[in-house]
Amino acid sequence: MKMSVLEMRNAIKDISFYTDVGSAADMPTLFHKLTLVENALRDLKTQFPTDTWIPGLGLGLAQAFLKLHVGDAAVRANDAIDWVIADYPRSSQAIFAKGLRRATSAVASGMDPVPLEPTITLRP
Repeated sequence: MKMSVLEMRNAIKDISFYTDVGSAADMPTLFHKLTLVENALRDLKTQFPTDTWIPGLGLGLAQAFLKLHVGDAAVRANDAIDWVIADYPRSSQAIFAKGLRRATSAVASGMDPVPLEPTITLRP
């Protein structure tokens, strides 16, 4: 699928919005549309691996997939997070993706995604 960077960005933004306001019946259609964007992004990544837009699009794609609770959306989100970190390790998106990976793995394991700081109680 041939999509420009701007079309991909707008599609991710629109799908992410509709996952917030849409009904459960809309989710399979949104998932399918997001997989088309994912395919277009993979094509762009293959043709232009150093394009500076790609890490941000990958991160946005992962975040949109995380909102969808259908099919293998969580797996696709983790895949996008992984390649953003692996292929663009020095980007700010990779740093954010690492935090997102920790949060999603903590939620999946049933742990609190926010690490708790130890508390010190002072006795009078």
